[in-house]
Amino acid sequence: MQGLEALLSAVALEGPDGVAAGEYAKQVQSADDWELYEQALMRHLQQVAGDDAKLGRAYLELARVQGEAMQRSDKAIGTLEFGIAEVKQNLTLRLALGERLRAQGLADQAGVVFRQAAGLYPASPDPWRGLVQCYVDRGKMAEAALGLGPLCVLGAASESDMRALTRMTPSRPPRPPTRSRPRCCGPSSIAASRARWPRSSSTRSCSA
Repeated sequence: MQGLEALLSAVALEGPDGVAAGEYAKQVQSADDWELYEQALMRHLQQVAGDDAKLGRAYLELARVQGEAMQRSDKAIGTLEFGIAEVKQNLTLRLALGERLRAQGLADQAGVVFRQAAGLYPASPDPWRGLVQCYVDRGKMAEAALGLGPLCVLGAASESDMRALTRMTPSRPPRPPTRSRPRCCGPSSIAASRARWPRSSSTRSCSA
């Protein structure tokens, strides 16, 4: 037990990328152990306040543990939202939030997150791809096809993306065959035909 407590103290200081975090994960045996790890990460957040890079990494790991190890997706979503509010310039947190919302079947909310991320980071293909996936989840194939456009512009569209674009783009239905009708069957047909006739000299003199 003392060994675990020492590891947790080290996690609070070093964060999720330290040696202690990896060693502790190997020794976890119960849900209570993960809760202790969660608390250590929260203490680490206080330690690195003001360091956006370390904050972003800690929030990401905290959300991962909450959502996967502890099976608390609601807490994971709240952690990511709080992290984004504190570290606004962090694309990875936004993508993680969008993916977690989408995994919970909240495609509408996930689409909002991806759309905001695409507005902040238009040169990154990941928000656009996430947005396309949300449209597909909602059955909005026309919007999904439009969303693939930026991926093509960025040169980030894969072969599977292009195949998906082909499937999503509605094909124009074939035009029904037109029945041949005599040109004299109506005033509009006659007028159209007369407009194509060459005007002779006699015609010009009559119209004069």
